[in-house]
Amino acid sequence: CTPLSKLDSLVVSTRYGKAYLGLKQYQKAAEVLQRGLDIYPVKKGEEGFMEDHYKLLAKAYKHINEIEKSNFYFEKYVYTIDEFTKIQDSVASNFKQKEIDTFKNELNVIESEKNKQKNNVIYIALSATVIILMLLVFLLNFYQSKKKNDLRFQELLSKLERTHENTTSQVVDTKDQVLEETATSDVSE
Repeated sequence: CTPLSKLDSLVVSTRYGKAYLGLKQYQKAAEVLQRGLDIYPVKKGEEGFMEDHYKLLAKAYKHINEIEKSNFYFEKYVYTIDEFTKIQDSVASNFKQKEIDTFKNELNVIESEKNKQKNNVIYIALSATVIILMLLVFLLNFYQSKKKNDLRFQELLSKLERTHENTTSQVVDTKDQVLEETATSDVSE
C-alpha cells in the first residue's frame, strides 16, 4: 500500500533501502533511499532522528563507488548521532528538572505540614499552660479562702467558748411562772 504522508514515504523508503542492502542490490537501495529524502525534506530539528537513513544511504553509495556522496551522508550520519545525543540530553535534563521540581514540591508540602504540626504543638502547649495557670490561681484562691474561713471558724469557736463559760456561770431562769399556770393541755370538746 502507498504511504499516507511524506513522512510515511521516508519511513517506507528506509525500510525498503534496508531490505535492498540486505539483498546486496546497492543501486536499488541508493535510489529508494534518495527518493525518500527527495519526497520528505528533513528539517534541522529532525536531523537527530535520521541516523538509520543516512547510514544506509552512505553504505549504499559506498558499494556503488560514489565515494563523495557516501562521505557526505556518512558525515550527516555522524552529525545526526550528535543531534540525537543532544535530544536525549535535553529530554533527560527535562525529566531530571521535572523530578527536581516534584521533589521540591514534596519538600515544600512536608515542610508546611511540619510547620503546621509545630504550630499545633505550640498552641497546645500554650493552652495547657494557660489552663494550668488558671488551675493554680483557682487553687491559690481556694487555699486563701480556706485559710480565711479557718481563721473565722477559730474566732467563732473562741467566742463560743467564751460565751459558754459566761453562760454556765450565770444561769438565768427563763421560765415564766404565769405562763405555765395558765397553760393547759385540755382541749375543749
